Amino acid sequence: MAAGNSVSDEIREQRQKLKGKSPKEKLAYFWEYYKVPALIVLLVVIFGSDLIYNIVTKKAIAMEAAFVNMVTAEDFDSEQEAAGFVTWAGIDPKEYEAVFDTGIYIDYDGGDEYTAVNIQKVMAMISARALDVILADDSYLEQTADEGYYADLSEVLPEELLAQFEAEDKVLYRDIPEDGKGEIPIAVDVRDSSFFLSHEVPSWFTVVINAEHPETAVKFLEYMLLEE
Repeated sequence: MAAGNSVSDEIREQRQKLKGKSPKEKLAYFWEYYKVPALIVLLVVIFGSDLIYNIVTKKAIAMEAAFVNMVTAEDFDSEQEAAGFVTWAGIDPKEYEAVFDTGIYIDYDGGDEYTAVNIQKVMAMISARALDVILADDSYLEQTADEGYYADLSEVLPEELLAQFEAEDKVLYRDIPEDGKGEIPIAVDVRDSSFFLSHEVPSWFTVVINAEHPETAVKFLEYMLLEE
């Protein structure tokens, strides 16, 4: 805008410049002088629309499980299995979703940066009460058994279900320091689930001590044990 000119004067000046020009010339003029603010407005609209869409369509979490050092079956699809579980459990899939985080690998012997990041990630999720279930190998469970991460399964699982695992010698007991309970069941062996590639080594199912959805975690255990 020229110095001393009002907004209305500027508008009249721009109209005069465009007078008699073809639509193509007008478009070229507009792009030449207004492309930067136009792009900014467009980006704001796109970003705002995407943000609103995500807020409106975001589903509540029915349950979240972390797969630590788990080697899943070749045909295992985490999103598909999560959706299948929600439907099987009778949870409204329009309102809720389950989340299976299968990309967590922790090598305590290696001690690399990736391991450090994943250790902190799991700890942060537990602290934030964003995790209900941890499926883990022997290594991770042995390293964390004394940390107080895991619920007493005798207080979570139905008595008959826990008894079934005990009869099959698939229950892991640990004496957690400072809880005063003595040995408690903290994990059950679910290696026979179709989720996993190898049935030769234990795949331990645990419920996180401060899980927000322990009842759904129990349903997930039952779902994992369904015959294919």
